[in-house]
Amino acid sequence: MIATEAQREAIDSLLTFIEEATSLRQTAARHLSRCGRLLRLPELEAAVPGLVAGDPTGADADLVCRIEKLEMPPCPPIPESLAPYATGDWRAPEWTPDWKALPDPAEHPESAELYETLADWLRIRGSWLEARGEILPNHALFERLQDLRDHLSESNLRDECVIGTAVFTSNPDVTRAKNPVRWPLLVQPLVIELGSSRRNLPVIEVRRNGDEDPRLLAEILAPFAEDGVDLKAASRFEEWLEDAGADANLAGDESLSEALEKFAASLHPDCRFVPAEEELPEDAGEKPAFTLEASPVILIQPRPSGVRSAIRSIRKDIAEHRDVPAHLMEIVCPDVFPTLASGLTPTLSLEAKLAATAGEDPDVLLAKPANPEQLAIAHEVEHNNVVLVQGPPGTGKTHTIANLLGHFLSQGKRVLVTSHTTKALSVVKDLLPKEIQPLCVTMLGDRKDLEQTSSELITRLTRLNVEDLEARIRALGLERHRLGTALADRRRRIFEQRRIEHEAVEFNGRRYTLTEIAKFLREAEVFKALAAHLDAGKSARTFACDDEERAIIETADLLSLKPIIYAANMDEDGFANYEDNGYFRSVRELAEKEGAQVLPICAKLEQDIAELDDPEERAMFLADLGIEKSGLDRLIQCSYDLLGLISFLTYGKDECRAWTIKKGTKAPQAAGKIHSDIERGFIRAETINFDEMMACGGSVAAAKEKGLLRSEGKEYVVKDGDMIYFRFNV
Repeated sequence: MIATEAQREAIDSLLTFIEEATSLRQTAARHLSRCGRLLRLPELEAAVPGLVAGDPTGADADLVCRIEKLEMPPCPPIPESLAPYATGDWRAPEWTPDWKALPDPAEHPESAELYETLADWLRIRGSWLEARGEILPNHALFERLQDLRDHLSESNLRDECVIGTAVFTSNPDVTRAKNPVRWPLLVQPLVIELGSSRRNLPVIEVRRNGDEDPRLLAEILAPFAEDGVDLKAASRFEEWLEDAGADANLAGDESLSEALEKFAASLHPDCRFVPAEEELPEDAGEKPAFTLEASPVILIQPRPSGVRSAIRSIRKDIAEHRDVPAHLMEIVCPDVFPTLASGLTPTLSLEAKLAATAGEDPDVLLAKPANPEQLAIAHEVEHNNVVLVQGPPGTGKTHTIANLLGHFLSQGKRVLVTSHTTKALSVVKDLLPKEIQPLCVTMLGDRKDLEQTSSELITRLTRLNVEDLEARIRALGLERHRLGTALADRRRRIFEQRRIEHEAVEFNGRRYTLTEIAKFLREAEVFKALAAHLDAGKSARTFACDDEERAIIETADLLSLKPIIYAANMDEDGFANYEDNGYFRSVRELAEKEGAQVLPICAKLEQDIAELDDPEERAMFLADLGIEKSGLDRLIQCSYDLLGLISFLTYGKDECRAWTIKKGTKAPQAAGKIHSDIERGFIRAETINFDEMMACGGSVAAAKEKGLLRSEGKEYVVKDGDMIYFRFNV
């Protein structure tokens, strides 16, 4: 659509506003010192066993590195003759020899052979420690790369892993900007893949994402325009980068190094270029205002919104073709288009209104169950050129997209679905009906997926007959109409029945619905039976009833319905042998009749225990009494058991915290006790028992090495005393 000059200016102002607003919303870290996940390229070129560094000039230029996780050799077994004398876990690498009562060879000459065995074993174990030490760097680097991969799998929609170079550093002593910057200007996304070798050992490959060209983070330079940084130099470098495309290998090549050197010279008069093999010396005198280092790094950074590139593409297209998209004209200049919203909502029949409440419409063919909101979106898409649907995670946006795809395909339309990541597209595809999935062609991604789709399409086209398909469509259409009519009749009957049930009946000057009357009669019946039970001198706790009756009784808030723990308080002499105490037996008999617990306790001893501040003194006092826990601790445990509660713990670097949940709670619901987002985005629960963690000295690394840290899924039932680290993605 050809626009006037005023209309073009209005559109350009809108695009500028969106671009600047998007830039303000992005709060990415701009200093490498605050980047928790960072790898410098020299670390991937070091002499680490099992590591293969990429060659930018080789045949596989996209490969950054490949590492095979080598198998750790087991500790050589201790000879049987030495085993009785060894203390501690001799299998642990950090084990220090500490022998108990080794026989003195002067007194026991026959023990000379034992000492020879000891010397041989210690020599063999020393060789094992050396071999293990050589493999440790391999495991350390593998785990760092695995950590990068795990982070991406959990936050793929939020973060990306990139290789970056042209590290731009500002000198805060010279520049006016408040916040110093040290961040790569030039980045390219990476792909981190997990596989296995011919030896069946785990392998991690880090590659440049061939689908995405390197990009310049020019927004980093904007705050330094007042210091004389030439932003036009960034534009010129972007042009060079666009021409170079995928050939600009950020892992390092001569052409890129030359381009960066020229870029640094044009960026600012006091900007020094530092080649990859060099470092800026600390004693170089007065430091420059800016430096540009050709030192590649691998790091995690927030994903770009994509708005800037989209806006640039729109502006470029408008400038080349002098044609403005109709959607933009509709937004900026609504007076150009007639109002579409008027007259779109027809007067619906009762059947149509009832169907709409369930997300159904005879004219809208949705492949999956829908709600009224999703049905309304389908109607909006039918009558408007642009429809914006937004909402927080978990509200059904992806489900709606899958539904709309089925509707459009039923109309014979082709649909393009775009996303920042292939993961989001995979989620949408998985939500589609199985019959539709083979019709989806992934434009960017695995080539095998494209080949499978092409093969499926060819197979269907060769096997299917057009006339048979049309006949089947007509038959299914008639069947759908018949089912829709029958469903509408059922809904009308249900609606009428509910209307009758809620129709008011007057009694003694008050109006009641049939539902209210039925509820009242049922409650009267239950409470009459309960009254007879109470009149017999029995508590409400012992009244036999089902779940429905229990819910009715609980509305009365009867004290005798509450669960109870009987605490039998005795003097010190009676507490020492409470099983023979007559008073205690009487209380226990009463508790057993009600199915309640009885807790023996001595208030005098509890007072003495409470006055002991030192935990060791308290433990010794309890040991002298022959009891493991104080009465207060036992009361808390009894209360938890009575209410069906347990506790689990979460741990981190800063704190360890306990959470109370119902017994039988599964891992996702336990995570929801902390935050609903963790439950909604639950991936797995890394779990270990508290006692096992304490046996490892509270070290997660030690627990992992011993294989005590378990990975549990959504069906795991949390146990009392579990220590859990939840992995989630929202």
